[in-house]
Amino acid sequence: MLSLSNVSPEMGTSYYAGEGYYTNGESQQRSRWFGKLAATLDLKGAIDPKVFDRLLHGCAPSGEILVDKSRLHKQQENAKATGQFVPVERGAIDCTTSAPKSVSMQALVFGDSRLEEAHRRANDRTMQVLENRCAITRLRKSGERMAIVTGKLLIAQFDHDASRLLDPSLHTHNLPLNLQELADGRWQSLENEPIFANKMLMGRIYRNELAREVQALGYEIEITDQTHGFWELKGYDLLKLEQFSKRAQQIKQAAGPNASSRDKEWIATHSNRAKKQEIPREELVRRWQEEAIAVGITPVQPKESAVIQSVATEAETKIAVCCGIAHCAERESAFRQEDIEKFVLSEIGKYGFDEIEAAIAANSNLIEVDSKKNQASKRFTTQSAIDRENHTIELMRQGQGRVSAIALLEEVDQFLAGKSLTTGQYQAAVQALTTTDQIMAFQGKAGVGKSYTVKAINEFAQSYGFEIRGFAPSAEAAKVLGEEAGIESRTVASLLNSKSEPSERIAESSQIWIIDEAGLLSARDAESLLEKAAVENARLILIGDTRQLSAVEAGNPFKSLQRYEMPTVHLEESLRQKVVDLKRAVDLISEGQIQQGIDQLDQAGRIQVIPDRSEKIARITQDYVGLSPDLRQRTLLLAGTNEERQALTESLREQLKAEGTLGKTASVNQLKPRDLTQIQMNFARSYSIGDKLMPLNDYQRLGLRKGSLYTIVAQDAEMLTLESSDGTRRSVDPYRIKKKAVFEERTIEVAEGDRLRWSKNDHDKNRRNGQEFLITSISGCIAQVQNRDGTIDRFDLNEPQHLDHALVATTYSSQGKSADRVFVSTSKDRSLNRESFYVAVSRAKYDLQIYASDRRYLDENAQESRAKENPLELLQGESPNEFVSRSTPAATSSAIDATPAHSAGAAVWVSPQPTAAQIQESANFHLYQRFANLKKSKSSVKRFSFSSYESSGSASDGWTTERADYVAETSTQHTACSQTGTERDCGLDQREPSGIGVDLNTLQQLRSEFAELKQVLVGHHSNGRDVHSSSNSHPDTASIQQPLDRSEPSEEKSEQESEERKNDQELSL
Repeated sequence: MLSLSNVSPEMGTSYYAGEGYYTNGESQQRSRWFGKLAATLDLKGAIDPKVFDRLLHGCAPSGEILVDKSRLHKQQENAKATGQFVPVERGAIDCTTSAPKSVSMQALVFGDSRLEEAHRRANDRTMQVLENRCAITRLRKSGERMAIVTGKLLIAQFDHDASRLLDPSLHTHNLPLNLQELADGRWQSLENEPIFANKMLMGRIYRNELAREVQALGYEIEITDQTHGFWELKGYDLLKLEQFSKRAQQIKQAAGPNASSRDKEWIATHSNRAKKQEIPREELVRRWQEEAIAVGITPVQPKESAVIQSVATEAETKIAVCCGIAHCAERESAFRQEDIEKFVLSEIGKYGFDEIEAAIAANSNLIEVDSKKNQASKRFTTQSAIDRENHTIELMRQGQGRVSAIALLEEVDQFLAGKSLTTGQYQAAVQALTTTDQIMAFQGKAGVGKSYTVKAINEFAQSYGFEIRGFAPSAEAAKVLGEEAGIESRTVASLLNSKSEPSERIAESSQIWIIDEAGLLSARDAESLLEKAAVENARLILIGDTRQLSAVEAGNPFKSLQRYEMPTVHLEESLRQKVVDLKRAVDLISEGQIQQGIDQLDQAGRIQVIPDRSEKIARITQDYVGLSPDLRQRTLLLAGTNEERQALTESLREQLKAEGTLGKTASVNQLKPRDLTQIQMNFARSYSIGDKLMPLNDYQRLGLRKGSLYTIVAQDAEMLTLESSDGTRRSVDPYRIKKKAVFEERTIEVAEGDRLRWSKNDHDKNRRNGQEFLITSISGCIAQVQNRDGTIDRFDLNEPQHLDHALVATTYSSQGKSADRVFVSTSKDRSLNRESFYVAVSRAKYDLQIYASDRRYLDENAQESRAKENPLELLQGESPNEFVSRSTPAATSSAIDATPAHSAGAAVWVSPQPTAAQIQESANFHLYQRFANLKKSKSSVKRFSFSSYESSGSASDGWTTERADYVAETSTQHTACSQTGTERDCGLDQREPSGIGVDLNTLQQLRSEFAELKQVLVGHHSNGRDVHSSSNSHPDTASIQQPLDRSEPSEEKSEQESEERKNDQELSL
């Protein structure tokens, strides 16, 4: 493991020196200097205590002051005089790497000194990465603090072999000193935030490098904690090893059963510290050996040759990196390199960190963003994400001027004259009923009455023969939309999964699709939605608010489409807040004047600051229980995280039981969805014993039925052992189950009078995700419930259920709701940001109470946006389609292409004049898109191949003698792999031969399109024109992907045919 803590100069001098870390000859010999700054300061060999003390105080070994800390010392004096918080001087950061207990036993007790060297090599490799990535200081330029990456650290290292309670514990204290040297020779302090931010990554690097080292020595390892990557040497009894972990048991006992890992680490560093005894190592070893015999621990015997079967090849490392990119890109449009690395390193001991770095550097799908900004850590987006956003924008633009107006302005105006609409509602209705654009938007504040506007539109459109259908991200939100707007409504997912009618059959569609809470659409769903609307010629009205929360998955398409000229009506008059001071505060916050809005709430007595978490929960509980039953029903309780929601729910239920509101209790097993990406669900290592796996389709070959629950009873590196309800067991590779859900099961208490909600749709039982109900009685194993509409339902307490308590909601799940009274609990965590704060305060109609842990944290974080980003806005604000897609690398026997393209400069720019290579790449991408569309239209299989087609008269065709497998886009990742040598590619099953065939007619058409597009592009090039220019109203940003003539290809000249065959062979799909 790896632990971090700040070290003051006084603590460094007294704690390390005073406890014998280098006061005697033996300890001093086991200390050393590390890092590039050691050479700068001419520091070598063992650490001199006096030199170490000077460096801790910001001085050179000679005593010369390197970093002036007089300002800090003055601040400390002033703080002491006024009784304020005294800032602590930081001399260094203690980064301690600790070997697994079995490694400590094998090395220190049983004498395999090779493992001590392995630990030091793994430790030093980790510190090298730390130095290269986290050696950062800050300078102020033009009023802004700029991060400067120096890549140089001075690290004092101390090796130790015993814990404070004298258990065998092989560990190294690495102390990066608070010193940084600039290029001009000046010295600055070290920024500590990057080191703490990368703690998890550094811990994984150390454990991974050590695992590879011990396997090279012939040892086998077994994973003990897949989530954090902990492991032990195979052959050791974990229970017996605990006898040699007295310090860990002491910390666990002091921290308590519910303490977080951060709490335990603080206790380990600052509390309960017994003075370390100085005992010769020979005496310690003798004691350990006697104790090991008493406990029954014996050494394991390593194999004579290295254990190398699990070490990855270069091709496998590239595949793993591709999967890591896909994993990151599923949730975020931009992500750090460290996020990719952490995913790959979740398979401990298989991939070398150097090889991982090389594969990331060579991946052509990664595009660096923020390259012109001050970023201490590199962030990347993917070419796939750029392509998706470009395509979505182009679909929107293709719909402009495409449909006829539903009615004339005079007719619409006459109809609306009898409606009581605000100015914004009126403008929205007029635009929707008179527009000739297929796609438009209503952008409005929370509570502007968008549903009422839709109701008026629906009434008018129906009289003209149009059918309006509503869609929302969740079933409960769809139900509310349907009730308030008076239209048929269901989920967006159900629309996207429904079968589309070909556009030829729907020449004049009368469908209007209303998409509520469009801000919660992901980039992937938005693209699919616009594609479906184009196929069915349906009109789209997207309704949402970019100031509120975004999707869980990557992208913010509602914001992107508005940025790139989607016709949008703005509704700014909120009708929800009924109290003057509350309305004023919410309006200020919605307009971006967040601090003024918070001050307004404070002046009205709507903010209570309660630093202690227990006291805060008790206060909220007291205020809620003090309400009448009727007022409780009209009160919404919000918490930022699920952890806080559960703690508050527990407190509330205890009080409700005490007052008699909750009656007879029972236990039920709750099924809670695991927070895994689609890529993670393809790997057995992502699961835990006891998890429940539910196939969403029938898989007859695997013996799995749709909707059935299977318990995971065993797992290894590749396979899961699933047990069905009848006890039947089967071994399954999870990525062969393409559509699945995963749940963790835990027992919760329910009672008569409890408010619960369903957490999964069940159409057979008429249950909606988010639907609330009340338990009216518990009899035996049956709970009878009443829904809000008065209908009665029942469920079996002996069966696992998709349900949860509904007393408290998270801020995210509250979007779209409103209540007379709202209680909001805010804590010092990332759930508090500009979007979540606006959503929370705008739910209230009459009363709002905010219970804050820290007022300063509230003020700062409520102004910080964490809205999902879009690739194009990250690329220095480029217009769509300026950033042209590159072709995907070809699939060859050497697996994945390794062309580096890690900056915006590596992309293909086409203005003002494209090069021949750019023309070639643009044409290649067009063919790639055509094959991707062909795949989508013919098969749901994520893989397709060219086969060797035999046809008379076609022997000279290049396609008939070539065979290559191409992997189409999956989870935002373009990759290509050879048929042999790889079994996984971002979760795709290479072993299954299923795919779709492409006949020669289709190939000929595609080849013709390729030549046609190339001629068009060459024409633009030769005329000196911008490739993006077009006749539409947006000449500067029109897409390169213009509609092409689909007529039969004409006969080509032999020279052109030869060139085409060459292009065919080199194409990358």
